[in-house]
Amino acid sequence: MKGRLWLAAVAVTGAVSLAFHTCPAAEHEDQRQVVRAFLEAYVQRDMPRIRACAPTRPEDLFGAYPFVGLPTLSPPKVDEREALIEFVGVTARDVLPSRGGLYCYQENGTWKVRQVLFYQRVPRIYSLPKRSLTAADRRQEPAVAAVGISFLKAWERGDTAALLDSWYDWTHRKERPIRGLRARDLNLSITPISDQEAFGVYRMTLSYQWGILAYSMDTGGGLFLVKEGDRWKVCGNVMMFSF
Repeated sequence: MKGRLWLAAVAVTGAVSLAFHTCPAAEHEDQRQVVRAFLEAYVQRDMPRIRACAPTRPEDLFGAYPFVGLPTLSPPKVDEREALIEFVGVTARDVLPSRGGLYCYQENGTWKVRQVLFYQRVPRIYSLPKRSLTAADRRQEPAVAAVGISFLKAWERGDTAALLDSWYDWTHRKERPIRGLRARDLNLSITPISDQEAFGVYRMTLSYQWGILAYSMDTGGGLFLVKEGDRWKVCGNVMMFSF
């Protein structure tokens, strides 16, 4: 199926350097370990390990609403059971760019939002829908647009139940592992936002080898961490990519 999300932006190998400010040493290590575990599982599409790194409280799955008001949404781009609604808006968090997209998936005939991706331009490592190619795809655009608006409004007003009702839980999806993917020279810094939240930024070189074919590129991004009890978790439903 075209448009399959390639979850390969964040493998972990090589040296890791962490920059912390006010958190005690034990929390430094906890944050470092959960980021490593999440990124390794994410690139390998190891869903049980991803779930182990994810928040358990429903209100932590996405975190605080990241926009000032509602962003401007572009017409959806639908590719069979996948869709992308790109947005431009004022962000309430300085670490996030003003552009990105709501990545959507159709589950049992119902469209839901899978992840919220922030980027200045579409990451090349993602095979995201580029346009609605067929008449059947174009007929799905109103339903995709409706779920995007519903999702954002629920998030804005803090309605966790309605937000999760519009969310596709991709962490329980069965995925085949990606072979031939390698990463090196990861540099990671984690900055506290509060005593319960932090933001991690990484840079790395991603390489892919399949037979005689080889490809490599520099990439980076960011993700939010939230503290639940005495453990840190990764909010993998909201991710930033930078190039």
